[in-house]
Amino acid sequence: MQKNLQRALLLGITMAATHAQAATATANFNVTATVSNACSLSTISDLAFGTYSFTLPSLGTTTVNVTCSLGSSYTLHIDNGLYGSSASTRKMKHATEVDTLDYTLSNSLAGATWGNSAGTGVAGTGLGIAVPTVIYGSIAANQAVTAGNYSDTLTMTVTF
Repeated sequence: MQKNLQRALLLGITMAATHAQAATATANFNVTATVSNACSLSTISDLAFGTYSFTLPSLGTTTVNVTCSLGSSYTLHIDNGLYGSSASTRKMKHATEVDTLDYTLSNSLAGATWGNSAGTGVAGTGLGIAVPTVIYGSIAANQAVTAGNYSDTLTMTVTF
């Protein structure tokens, strides 16, 4: 009888311990996101040619940072400015006179003219970080213009 009592007591303890344990259930869920193609332009400085002597060409550079989503294809274009009629005829205007000073822009010292139409932009692939892109400017020698300050305003566009 004592053995039966021990068994009953042991069975009761085991059942109480089983009921004291918490029950669990699990379920899975997904986490999703859509990364869109995105690009931005930043840190673009003015391109200053300095003093132009009409007997010598003048060169200048500036840099723009292009940030695009990793793997995104993009093209950079620069418009014709306020006074030019095309990328190959960009002009800076004298501050007070009617004179204009011709200049060109490219993506390398001897590169093709950087424009605003198909085939004249600079293409790249986004790296997910800011990538500096140099803009080279050139004023040809032997332009007969009035002394003074010349300027133009340009707009750069990134298409992606």
